[in-house]
Amino acid sequence: MSKKLSFFFFVISFTQGVFAQDFINTWFNEKNLPQNSVKSIAKDSLGFVWLATESGLARFDGKDFKIFGELKNLSTNRFNFFYNRNDSLYARTIYQEDVLITNNQIQKTKRRKFSKKELPIKHELISKKIGHVLELNQTTSYILPKSEKQLFLKHNELERSFSFKNKISSVINFKDQIYVITERNFFKINLNEAKLIKIDLLNPLNTEDKELKKDKKINYIFDFNQKSIYLNLNKEVYHYCIKKDELTIIHNQLNFKEKNIITAYYDASRKTSYFGSGYKGFLVSRPNLFSIYKAETPYYVQNLIYAFDVINKDKIITSRGLLFDINTKQVKNLNYVNSLNSLSMEKIDDYRYAQILHKSIVIIDYTTKNEPQKIFKFKDDLGVLHYSKKNNLIYFSTKKFNSKINTCLYTYNFKTQAIKKIATTKHNVNIIDQYDENQLYLGTENGAYILNLSKNELRLIEGTSKYNVRAINFQHNYAWISTYNKGLILKKGNRFYEFPVITEKVSKSVHHAIEDDYGYLWISTNNGLLRGKVKRLLNTSSDEAHFFNNFGTDDGLLTSEFNGGCKPCATKLESGEILFPSLNGIVKLNPSDFLYLDDHVENITSMVFINDQKFESEDLSGNLFFPKNTQKIKFEFDYVKSNSVFDFKYRLNDGIVSEITNNEITLNNLAPEDYTLRLFLPDYPDKSKINFSISPKFYQTFQFILLVLFLIAVLVYFIAVLKIAAEQKRRKYLNNLVKEKTSLLKDAITNLTEITNYLENKITSQKKTIALISHDIRSPLQYIKLSTEYLESELASKNLGPKVEKNISSLNEAVTKLQAFTDHILTYSKAMLSEDRNKSETFNLYDLVKEKAELFEQVVNLQKNHLEIDITKDFYINSNKNLLAIIIHNILDNALKNTSRGSVKLSAKKIAQKIIFKIEDTGNGMNKETLNKYRSVFENTKYIKQVSEAGLGLFMVAEAAELIKGNVEIESEKNKGTQFYLVIKQ
Repeated sequence: MSKKLSFFFFVISFTQGVFAQDFINTWFNEKNLPQNSVKSIAKDSLGFVWLATESGLARFDGKDFKIFGELKNLSTNRFNFFYNRNDSLYARTIYQEDVLITNNQIQKTKRRKFSKKELPIKHELISKKIGHVLELNQTTSYILPKSEKQLFLKHNELERSFSFKNKISSVINFKDQIYVITERNFFKINLNEAKLIKIDLLNPLNTEDKELKKDKKINYIFDFNQKSIYLNLNKEVYHYCIKKDELTIIHNQLNFKEKNIITAYYDASRKTSYFGSGYKGFLVSRPNLFSIYKAETPYYVQNLIYAFDVINKDKIITSRGLLFDINTKQVKNLNYVNSLNSLSMEKIDDYRYAQILHKSIVIIDYTTKNEPQKIFKFKDDLGVLHYSKKNNLIYFSTKKFNSKINTCLYTYNFKTQAIKKIATTKHNVNIIDQYDENQLYLGTENGAYILNLSKNELRLIEGTSKYNVRAINFQHNYAWISTYNKGLILKKGNRFYEFPVITEKVSKSVHHAIEDDYGYLWISTNNGLLRGKVKRLLNTSSDEAHFFNNFGTDDGLLTSEFNGGCKPCATKLESGEILFPSLNGIVKLNPSDFLYLDDHVENITSMVFINDQKFESEDLSGNLFFPKNTQKIKFEFDYVKSNSVFDFKYRLNDGIVSEITNNEITLNNLAPEDYTLRLFLPDYPDKSKINFSISPKFYQTFQFILLVLFLIAVLVYFIAVLKIAAEQKRRKYLNNLVKEKTSLLKDAITNLTEITNYLENKITSQKKTIALISHDIRSPLQYIKLSTEYLESELASKNLGPKVEKNISSLNEAVTKLQAFTDHILTYSKAMLSEDRNKSETFNLYDLVKEKAELFEQVVNLQKNHLEIDITKDFYINSNKNLLAIIIHNILDNALKNTSRGSVKLSAKKIAQKIIFKIEDTGNGMNKETLNKYRSVFENTKYIKQVSEAGLGLFMVAEAAELIKGNVEIESEKNKGTQFYLVIKQ
């Protein structure tokens, strides 16, 4: 629904709407330097800046100082000036002693002499009473008369007089040029043409009145080493390069006289000026390249900028109602909505914007005054919005504060004023933006999504679920993803690449990334502004190192904290300038102003320490050879530092890549061998590796190995000789022993043969005896059996009385048992005397048990017992069948004898590699004494007393079980039956 809401419109003009400090000054004093007096400044070939003081030399790397106070072999540490010779830097003391500065090393050297051609001549007036005559060379001289406002010049045949309005302060000659410095102006004279040229010192940057006061005059510094003249007028400082005939303003708020500036150095490549004071120390100055748009208002929140947009190329409007005029630098406060704090503002047309205010969408026309504005209210808090000009729709999301509810996505149709719900998600939406004509992208706290507008379907961009996405900048075939938790992410194809150097050294929170027209990516974070080279960032090689220029409050920004999660969150103007919102105003920069900055480490030097002692070497870039007692190696790296962060990693041989901390690498207890230490730095291929070798100790050398091998060979030889002699002696002894033993063995074999034959005869005799017993005993028993059966049947009809019948029946039963016992004894004897008693075979256990059970069927019936076989019919076992049959027969017989009106159960089961055969009955059982007696039989069958007490049947079981390698166990309790266990290994 819609409402009409009236807004007040206030216009407040501020005298200063754009804050920009022209130069950034940093002073260093005795806390950093040997003392506050700096006599001379120079730059070496590696880019380090050197300071000459009266207490030694100091080296400045852009951040810190390294002091060289106590120098060897010098009479004094008081230095006067620097000079260059053949690309080398030298320094001279007040006692005319010279030192050479190379590779950050200082050493005394032979004093150099300067020729007249090499050393420009500087003339300063030292007397007001007389004039000065100075011979420049054999053909040139000049005269300064008492007036000090004229110069008479003689050059070859040419004589010329020059008059000046102001007094001449100094005359400087270099080759065919003469430079004249007056109190107010700067001139040069070409000797060949005798032509006077005035060099204009007017400064367009100077905000002060251009009219010079009477007490103002030029202060100057001449540096013959740089071939430069520094001119100071009205706080403006100019650098004049004699070689290039080029004048550059390098400062507009510095007075040489006030700060006692006595030396200067201008580094054009870095646009940085260095000034040395006689008592205030060292000043580093560089231009401020940032412009800040903010209001001079007591209300801090108004300069807390989030969303903003550029109107008509020359005005900036913010979501909080500030309107900046870029040309007039005026600020207007448009109070169209009280407490407006929208993070998004979408441009609908040239004059209207849509913004979110809590639970409302406000349509604002910034050109109206006190006119009603449209407002659309909803029941839920709103998050972010996006306007599609093609569809004339506003896409907007709700904002949730409870994890249990969903975030909803709606559209508002300007034409029909209809609101439609099109999608839901579990996550808060940080930003909505156009992906292509038919799709939007949504950055959420748990990944980036694509919204298909034709289907209103949300699809997670695979691989982004771990990112809290705040912005995505799509390019041709890649995208820059800004996140709250993982810094900057590069999406290239279907892969994502992180930049740990940002998250570890700057901030995990990146707000926006935008490319300029010069191949650089600008990144706003919670800890400053970054600039990186796009081509290098797109190189996804694992060895690629990344470099970022890092800008903060030391570089002219009012705050290092930029804002994000807004839209627009950065803007690139048609001019190429880029604007970012910050915690204190809008930051504007021109990328072309930053092209002079290095985007890589230019030079790097290293020092090596072995066991905490400096390793001296003339060339650290070649192969280094370290001594054999090397236990600790430390590499210290030195380079010119700037406001930058970069990957600085190393890998030793084929090891893992590791981060270099504190610009040093420490290696401990390396084995003697050759090593390659590879450094990974952005765009630094030339000196990317250090080769070194550790000399082995003698016991680690090849010579030592050869010596050891030789000694081992000699030792082996002598041992072999001794061994051979001992072996020959031992063989002789063994031969004699073998002969003796062989003789004894022959006798033993003869005896064994005789015994074997004797035993075989005995066995044969026993077999015959058993056969005779079988015939002589079984035949009478069979006759007695038949006679008793006949007698029993004949006497049954004669009725001789129950006593006679019982006796005859008992006699018949006894004969039957005796016959069965005899058969059993014969079977056992045959089995024990058989040659196959130790042989095994595979047979069906069920069939064997069934066969034995049938033999006792009559006994079972007479005793009124129940016999149960709990064995599967396909149960096979590998053992001696005859011996196992004897065991089963005896145990079953014993169980049936001692059981009446009970049960006997035979069972078997296989556990692991064992067969457990069990016969249990419910008969009389045994007391402990009897049980122990029976158990002792199975423990030792050799004692006849135990066997006689236990009975012959149990002895046969024990002996047969021993032969089939079975273990017998008996469990019994009086009147509760007996359990017999036979365990056979398979």
